[in-house]
Amino acid sequence: MGNYAVQFTAPNGNPFATAAQGRALLQTPERMALPSSEEVVPGQDFNPYNSPDPIDFFRNNYYKLTQWLPVCRVLLPLPEDCFIPAVEFLEELSERRVKSNYNRNGRAEYHTEDLKDLLRSEFGGVAFEDDHQLNIITHSAGGIDVRALLALLNRSESRVEQERVANVMFTAPPFGGSTIAEVANICYDDFDTDIFFDPWLASVISNKAEPPFELFLRNLIRLSISTNLTNEQIDEFINIFADAAEMVGYDLLAYGADTGFAETQRESIIGAIEFVRPVITDLFGFPGTPKVNVDLRPSGAIDNLREWERNPHSKQFVTWGEGGIGYNLSPDTDRIADDNFGLIDDITVYDLLKSQPGDLALTNVSAKALTTEAGGWMVPLQGYPSLTHGDLIIDTATTGAKWVEALMAPVTTLRMTRREVFEGTGPTSGTYMRCKVGADSSGQITATQLYMAYEAGAYPGSPVGGGAFPAFGAQDREPFGRRLRWPL
Repeated sequence: MGNYAVQFTAPNGNPFATAAQGRALLQTPERMALPSSEEVVPGQDFNPYNSPDPIDFFRNNYYKLTQWLPVCRVLLPLPEDCFIPAVEFLEELSERRVKSNYNRNGRAEYHTEDLKDLLRSEFGGVAFEDDHQLNIITHSAGGIDVRALLALLNRSESRVEQERVANVMFTAPPFGGSTIAEVANICYDDFDTDIFFDPWLASVISNKAEPPFELFLRNLIRLSISTNLTNEQIDEFINIFADAAEMVGYDLLAYGADTGFAETQRESIIGAIEFVRPVITDLFGFPGTPKVNVDLRPSGAIDNLREWERNPHSKQFVTWGEGGIGYNLSPDTDRIADDNFGLIDDITVYDLLKSQPGDLALTNVSAKALTTEAGGWMVPLQGYPSLTHGDLIIDTATTGAKWVEALMAPVTTLRMTRREVFEGTGPTSGTYMRCKVGADSSGQITATQLYMAYEAGAYPGSPVGGGAFPAFGAQDREPFGRRLRWPL
């Protein structure tokens, strides 16, 4: 069994497609790394389901945003073949834009149905043997899709399907919602100066040590996990945006855009946002409907928490980033620590919110909303103070060892109904057994230990010998550490 990734597809990439229209594809890492059809060079293989990445193009050409004077390739005798570099750059960037599509932005309720269909089609000898279990690693919104999948598997009448997933590693899952999703929707709606009176936006952008939308843009840029820009490069990008906005009379980097801010200054910031947001949309695919407004806004996240129940057959771990700026809002962990899957009805009420150290897109409280720290069942594995939301899945040198240790821990237990005991094992004496098996990285068994205690009495016919014989009899090596405790 190898490593695979999942991509979702629908006709024309329609992000609003339903599960019946879309499907999930099993892809190898090598296939995922291929260029998109828009980026491929002649004779090179490509992945038709990949989207182009405009980041490198922007990085190499963004300086053109300040070049609004015509440039002519022919000057004499008359100017000919003229163009405006900034306009040409924006047109080319739009051709490489990140499109909202079913893979990136399809709804969790449809993605999870597609995932269930994928597992049913691939098990039984296609990609996986039917008696195998899966380990799954998710990142960000993918955690919502997989948590919903676990609930669907748990509702199956098949015990094999219920236990199909052994372990899940959720990295930065937005179980409690994402504040930046709320703000992104506000800023991409048709809006006027009233948006500064919205409690979500006002709480995020006020009382900060830097201009509010400089902070907002920096977080949007860092949100792109394909971006490995330095802080200096990000600041340079923002300054380019600000200079371009200033050329048309807007101040993108004004301070204090809160309810006490002058109306003319609020109007200037709104104009600047409207000026630069098409570029932000092309670069990062925001606002990302319908995934962002349905699944990632805090109200949608709470709906998901209520809809998808726990699957007790899968071990579930959560890890999160703690690097970045305190940019998010979230209830305290103890506010959501109750017996109702870590929920409270008023989780999104503004008076109950407070600033938290964030991992840029999500707070650690949001990620831990279903962990044991909040009255849930998931294991809060570790937070990483030096890693941001995107770094968490990229910097496997920091995170990988801890993840592997958790995912390789044995979790399956043998459970039998009373009927299965009688039909499959037959009546016998009461027994207590404890078995430990060790293996190396190739799967070769290297150590075995078995403890058996029987309530067999002092009479002939005790099943101790018969039980001990098949315990390790199927192994192709001499077991060691075998001890028998005979009845007294």
